Amino acid sequence: MVVYHPLFRAPRGTVDPVIETIRTRLEFTRGEPVARSQVLNKLFQQHSILVIATLTKVEGQRVY
Repeated sequence: MVVYHPLFRAPRGTVDPVIETIRTRLEFTRGEPVARSQVLNKLFQQHSILVIATLTKVEGQRVY
């Protein structure tokens, strides 16, 4: 089964407050900025969801 879900393109979803809380905590712990996409990718990996990033911009690729 293949599921496409535009989580990155659909802000103000039900998981936004949770993602923001995790992102803020990680920024405090790491002492450097953490992108929302990094938090979402890690959450997906922990739930055994395959993440396929289709990035073309170099700036976006540096996050991963």
